[in-house]
Amino acid sequence: MTGRLAPFARAEDSAIQELLKGFVLVHPLEYIAEQTGMSARTCRTILLSLRPRLLRPRYYPWTRPDGTLALWDDRAIEAGLRGFVSTLANCYYDRACQSNYAQGLREERGCRSCPLDALDSEGDFGAEYLDAMRHHIDLIRFVYDRIGVKGERRMHPRTLFQLRYLHTMAVLRGREESRKRADGDVDFRDRSPLSSRSLYETLLADLRGEPLEKQEVYREEGEDRYDADERVRVTRKE
Repeated sequence: MTGRLAPFARAEDSAIQELLKGFVLVHPLEYIAEQTGMSARTCRTILLSLRPRLLRPRYYPWTRPDGTLALWDDRAIEAGLRGFVSTLANCYYDRACQSNYAQGLREERGCRSCPLDALDSEGDFGAEYLDAMRHHIDLIRFVYDRIGVKGERRMHPRTLFQLRYLHTMAVLRGREESRKRADGDVDFRDRSPLSSRSLYETLLADLRGEPLEKQEVYREEGEDRYDADERVRVTRKE
């Protein structure tokens, strides 16, 4: 019987709930497929369709830096995050830089022309800050390598990076805030405010109120912007 949480997937709600758990705990697609009884391809489609939900204000506690909501209004936050995420994207897509470092051709993580230097143009933060930003890049690659998602078509590179960034920051914030089991993994029984379980329950409530559709986040070619939810145009794919 087709459930109500993601009707296009023709899957029972219990399977979608298991997939949501895999989404927030960064389980590999093959494992999620085993647990849900769906194909890995279907799981991938649902997982990628979930990411635009993270643009909504209810997910800000997981996706935005600590303290920004109290310090600035929404327009200031959006302007700052647009520049921040765009600069990170320039680093993320520099494959030559990544390859050279991975092959040991360069000792330092950052290259001489690293675009992240622009984040500290006044010298207020220092090398540790820039290294932390490069660590953000590495985390995104780690998360998507673990999930098993590589290329994604028909999406502007900046848009793709923004969604991967949001997903990574949300799930890792949930992990950081969660109680851990003896083996170091997340204790999914922990329902503290920013835990992985709370992120899961927020997503579940979201889908119960507005079922998931097969989605494509669209942005005009060349548009470079960190968008609020109402700026994302969603089209149904037949």
